[in-house]
Amino acid sequence: MKLKYLLSFLLLSCILSLYAKSKNLEDFLTAADSILWTLKPEQCEILLDSRFKSQDEYDNAVRYHSKESLKYIYFNKKIIPEIIFYFQKRQLQSITVSLYNRGDNGSITEQNFTRLNNEAEKFLRKISGDSNFKKETRKFDDFRIESIKYTGKNCDYVLRRNRKGKYPEYVQLLIYPAGQAKNLRDALQTDAGKNVLQLNLNIEPNGDHYLNIPMVNQGNKGYCVAATVERIMKYYGSRVDQQIIAQLAESDAFQGTNLHKIINVLDKNKSKLQIKVDKLITENIFDSPDDFEKLTMQYNNFAKKQKRNRIKFDDFCKGKGRYRRINVAALISSYEYDLFRSARCKPQRLVDRFNKEVQESLNAGIPLAWCTFTFQNMKDGRRIGNFGLHMRIINGFNPQTNQIIYTDSWGKGHEKKYLALNDAWAITLMLIQITPK
Repeated sequence: MKLKYLLSFLLLSCILSLYAKSKNLEDFLTAADSILWTLKPEQCEILLDSRFKSQDEYDNAVRYHSKESLKYIYFNKKIIPEIIFYFQKRQLQSITVSLYNRGDNGSITEQNFTRLNNEAEKFLRKISGDSNFKKETRKFDDFRIESIKYTGKNCDYVLRRNRKGKYPEYVQLLIYPAGQAKNLRDALQTDAGKNVLQLNLNIEPNGDHYLNIPMVNQGNKGYCVAATVERIMKYYGSRVDQQIIAQLAESDAFQGTNLHKIINVLDKNKSKLQIKVDKLITENIFDSPDDFEKLTMQYNNFAKKQKRNRIKFDDFCKGKGRYRRINVAALISSYEYDLFRSARCKPQRLVDRFNKEVQESLNAGIPLAWCTFTFQNMKDGRRIGNFGLHMRIINGFNPQTNQIIYTDSWGKGHEKKYLALNDAWAITLMLIQITPK
């Protein structure tokens, strides 16, 4: 057996060495077709010129991204924006190739979109030898996802694409071991049994209670909401991805996603995705100028007690009465974080309710989509400007240290991070529970 694996490794090394000279996806897949599923995580980095980076501490996903690499990989002479190899216990499970996506590449013409699809279809017919390929469509709101599955001797190749109106969104190539590609309907749905999810909760001697959530790297795109939903959906067994979620929610690569929009579209399409969406906590204190004025008054009370500068609310307000408009970003950016936290954590029952919701969900094996404020001086692993909104996942808690455990969709190093309970509540805007049906 050892000799067999050694020969496979040497053969794969030779094949990939030849591929490294061409940098074409077509050449790589053609040459490695018969032994592709023997590839290991470290080989992606070593044999593919170290352009693939592990996305978590377990090497469950290794990722190439054109914006993070000095050497590009091409398909049909065009730069591929992203490739991800997915592993489980060091065994390659699938490959996702983004041939084009609007978030990374910007908009393209309908002509170029059609040309890319034609070239992809031509190549997949050739490499698979499948002339009886299967076409499927799935409608979501006002767009359709199109899928074509080609079955080869060693691999299933799935070409997935969609557009909204006349605007192309993405073209993906999904590769699985032969016979393992799901049909489009099943691929987009969750398949986890809700009654066994609690078995996923890990409890460590130090008191950590946490769930391992599949990592996704949103990259430089403002897709934190889409990436969060993708990760939770993958945790439940779905093969939906952030490109589909971004299109459902009309996400913008620079401006992000409207929170109310994502909740509405997930709820509207819950039967197709086989999920249920519940807002456990929605902070209404930021719905009107009066809410912000009340928060500022609470803030100033704590500032006065500590003999620190108070905020002049009128400096951030224009108009009068119900026509008042607040410069929210400027106002909250002017807050000193520790005083803001004190104002937000009064009364204590609000913190306790937040803690209760977190622990009940995690004990049931259910991660939480967590929308938060971000402050420049918070040590949360990455700066997001002076003030902003961000979505991440609460995937654990520690009752001994009174901390929550969370994860950001930024790749390796962001799987399991800690924040004191009061800090977590202070920055909470919304807590959303997405569960499988």
